[in-house]
Amino acid sequence: MEPTLALPAELTIYNATDICQRWLAWLQGLPAGSTACTLDARHVAEVDGAGLQLLAGLAGALQARGLATRLVEPQETLRDACRSLGLDGLLGNGNATGEHTP
Repeated sequence: MEPTLALPAELTIYNATDICQRWLAWLQGLPAGSTACTLDARHVAEVDGAGLQLLAGLAGALQARGLATRLVEPQETLRDACRSLGLDGLLGNGNATGEHTP
């Protein structure tokens, strides 16, 4: 079973520090030998530039570890924000789950 990280409802500058700390702890706790992970985006209802920077940073850190990333159930808010800032790559290949394989 691949590790899963549930993204918060608010990916904004107002909670960026807390999110960053939680995500760093999650990254450090990833099981050895993991080849993929899931980012559960179903609850993301609010996102801003800072939140997208965090998400892009997380995706980069996972890619640097050689992990394929699946962004599942991104809501319209997150999809629109990614597209607006040219971060379509975070959404993956455009399928319903938003799977992204680096």
